[in-house]
Amino acid sequence: MKHKTAGLLLAAFAATPAAAVPIADLAGDYIDASTVPVGWEYLESDMLTGGTEMALLSDLPVGNETAVGFGTNTFPTTGGFNIGAIVGDNADGGDYEIFTDGQIDNVTPAPGNHSAVPGVDLLFHPGGLGIDAGPEFVMARRTITQGEIDANGGFVAISGAYSSLLGEDDGNSPSIYVLHNDTDLLAGAGIDSHSGTLDISGVSVVAGDTIAFVVGSGANLFGDETAISAVIDLSNDPGNDPADLDNDGDVDDADFGLFFAAFSGPGVPTGNPAADLDGDTDTDDADFGLAFAAFTGPGVAASVPEPTSLALMGLGGLLIACRRRA
Repeated sequence: MKHKTAGLLLAAFAATPAAAVPIADLAGDYIDASTVPVGWEYLESDMLTGGTEMALLSDLPVGNETAVGFGTNTFPTTGGFNIGAIVGDNADGGDYEIFTDGQIDNVTPAPGNHSAVPGVDLLFHPGGLGIDAGPEFVMARRTITQGEIDANGGFVAISGAYSSLLGEDDGNSPSIYVLHNDTDLLAGAGIDSHSGTLDISGVSVVAGDTIAFVVGSGANLFGDETAISAVIDLSNDPGNDPADLDNDGDVDDADFGLFFAAFSGPGVPTGNPAADLDGDTDTDDADFGLAFAAFTGPGVAASVPEPTSLALMGLGGLLIACRRRA
């Protein structure tokens, strides 16, 4: 019995998701206006997906805030106002922004405007307005490697925020997208959006998949200037509570129906491995105990236990199971 109990305890820890590991930081990875960070691409495109893409040119002065960054070839020598651009710092020591005070109509500072924070935010400007317009979209795109997946797991989580430096939501806002390959992980929530948060998890990836942060043109040249902060994490955790068997974001009666259907009793292999919450190959009272502890009810988001908590829950379930078997 002691050997079997030890094996069950080890199984519980083995089933515990590894902590998420940051593999990329949108602004933190920025080096300078001459160097694209390893794994990243800075691009312009005439379409959100499936369009003609071109690498942004380095060392271009953009806007009127003495910023130098990556820009489109619309102004291949001198840069300019109406230019697609990505800027990561302000080497001249001014405010970290592309247009002074987030100007509206090149005259009036917008109320509540602000500059971004170098090292925290990356600045985007899509251009795309008027004569000699730049592209409609600019993006910073990161490719996931096999080595990163092997070391950390195959599920991506993204945390961060975005904000137009115009400082107000007046219908001139740009559109923000976070693309996994060609799929918008924001599901359109960033379209014509002044600001928002990024809280994305459970995105299954394979080597060669890409995560892209994209800004599209709005109705105002200066209002399109957008600051984005984002960290990409990898882990082996799909982001769902383990008791959420139907993967609908809650733990409710529907999940318990699946647990009942999978019930095998102690020591009998379960027909549904997902219903084996304590990692001992069966679905029994110990698993139901863990599921009851996670119950939220319909439509109430299930919280994902921290790895330590999950392990302790698993140990509690195992002790119950071992006592029943003794």
